[in-house]
Amino acid sequence: ALGVILYEMFAGRHPFDETPVGSLLIKHIQELLPDIHEVRDDLPPGIGDVIQKATAKAPSDRYSNVLALVSDLKSTMSSAIPLWWCAK
Repeated sequence: ALGVILYEMFAGRHPFDETPVGSLLIKHIQELLPDIHEVRDDLPPGIGDVIQKATAKAPSDRYSNVLALVSDLKSTMSSAIPLWWCAK
């Protein structure tokens, strides 16, 4: 669930926002989330990997705990220098 929330925070919308309610559950069970960079191409390259790992279908492929997720997220985000920072 946290991976979907991250997707929503970064994209500003649900990953399957135009999906009819009846199909939504099936998409969550069977399909990978859409690539976040199709919605936000300004995000760091690794953020999609973090979201995909957090929402992996097999529990063994997901993060073992929230601290591991946060660590990868911090590492990915810290490698990106915001454009507003460069303007100063």
